[in-house]
Amino acid sequence: MSTRLEIDATINQHLAAIVSADGHSGVYPHWYLQFNYERRRGDGRGSNQEALNCQLVRGFLVAVPKHEEQLRASGIMQVLEDGELGEQRKLDTLRVKKLGLMQDRLTGKVPVRVDETQMESA
Repeated sequence: MSTRLEIDATINQHLAAIVSADGHSGVYPHWYLQFNYERRRGDGRGSNQEALNCQLVRGFLVAVPKHEEQLRASGIMQVLEDGELGEQRKLDTLRVKKLGLMQDRLTGKVPVRVDETQMESA
């Protein structure tokens, strides 16, 4: 997993920081690492590697497209992520509503209608 910070921060030994060169955006490397995390995690270590470490990260070879292509690809990924986050918020809202409705039904706050025709055939 990767994340992008746009503030100065301190990290510990369980994190690796990749700092973009002056004038270069960290947006494209972030998306590259996000997309390739699982594959990179296993590079050179098999599938049992629990996490990336600084030595593995230093050894990554990353194809870097022209700046315009990086911006275009990063913009597309951001739109997709924003859409995914919006859909996740909607799903979370529906789950909360469902729990509330179930609780109302189970406590009798909202009566459950019984279809007598279904009871006769059961």
